[in-house]
Amino acid sequence: MSSKEFPSLLLLPPPPTPATRVSLSAAYRPSLQAALTKTRNHDRPTTLFIAVVSPILSGTSSRDKRLSWSHAQSILAGLYSLVAAICADAGIPGEVGGGPGSVDARILLVDDHDPVGRYGEAGNKAAVVANNTAVVDLATFACTYRPWNLILYPEGEAAYRVRASFLECAERRQTILQSQLVAVESGLTMNDKTTAAQAATDIDGASGHGGRGGPQSYQTVCLGGTSRNAGSSKSSRFIVGITGDALLKNKKFAEYVQAWDERALAVVDFVSSLLDLRDEGWKETWGSTGPARSITRREPGRIEAEFRDGTVKLECVEIQDAFGPTITDEGVESLVVSGETRAGGQAVNERRKSLGWKELDVYEVDVLDAQETLDDVEPGSREDYSSKISSTALRQQRANAAAKGLTS
Repeated sequence: MSSKEFPSLLLLPPPPTPATRVSLSAAYRPSLQAALTKTRNHDRPTTLFIAVVSPILSGTSSRDKRLSWSHAQSILAGLYSLVAAICADAGIPGEVGGGPGSVDARILLVDDHDPVGRYGEAGNKAAVVANNTAVVDLATFACTYRPWNLILYPEGEAAYRVRASFLECAERRQTILQSQLVAVESGLTMNDKTTAAQAATDIDGASGHGGRGGPQSYQTVCLGGTSRNAGSSKSSRFIVGITGDALLKNKKFAEYVQAWDERALAVVDFVSSLLDLRDEGWKETWGSTGPARSITRREPGRIEAEFRDGTVKLECVEIQDAFGPTITDEGVESLVVSGETRAGGQAVNERRKSLGWKELDVYEVDVLDAQETLDDVEPGSREDYSSKISSTALRQQRANAAAKGLTS
């Protein structure tokens, strides 16, 4: 297959501290805008991986790595909101299955504790090295995510160090042409040393749940959209509840809602971006079989996949109510919700209490809000969610585009 069919990569230096929506916009907006524009192809859909490279994990071995929940989810929510705002301003379809001219942006956190970019023999390792989180180190990322169409990076000393570290490992596994390396405009980063020190403390000493600090390990985690790995020697279960087609018939622009199978496969594909680490990279599968190589079971209303030698099992299940498997599977230990679905998490625990089951630890992520990237607004401070990034708005855009095509 042509190299142009492979995804492109944007390497970003460590985020500002504190990583607010406003500071993330100042630091990354110019780079993201340039990368999305350069990646876009009007003749076909493209994919852009955005790797934020920073020392984000703590722990001395792969089995005890820890990630600050609040810090990580703030970065991801802020960047996804920023990408959505940029795509809206530029008229770039940013959703999965957006067709020609669309850009599927996927954000990865990559751990890097080597500020001078000297990985030595790490890039020669024969096998990939995973840990008990969804975040991998830079050497593993460089070795297992390949090949690329374009490799973009911002101008500036911090980004140059990230690029040098990445290339030191990547070039031992693949040939990277100078024409693939593209410098893009950088933003402005200002760090508050006091906040940075507190962030390090949060990562090293975090505990508890409910969106604060670093979560404990779980065997089974459930949510409607994505999940966390549960650091254990046993297989970890990701249960993703995906609304059934019957419940969506009365949604606005329902004719543009993808069938359940399509939406479930998109979830498998996205999760594979985070967890499917293979020594041979994805040259033989990207754009052809895609995530199919990881699927172990497929039947109406259920798709299962395995990653990392079977240590992580993804279960996409069709749901017909707000509870899904949280009240049919006693083994579920944790639930991830958004601020908008907080009440649903409370209802789940009330039902589990009535069954005599243990209540779930609930983790809350920020609602994606493109407006917050422009205004100095704290995430969660505005709870009417009137400006959230919604699937209804995306379907309306498709409907408008289709109508325009018919009338032009």
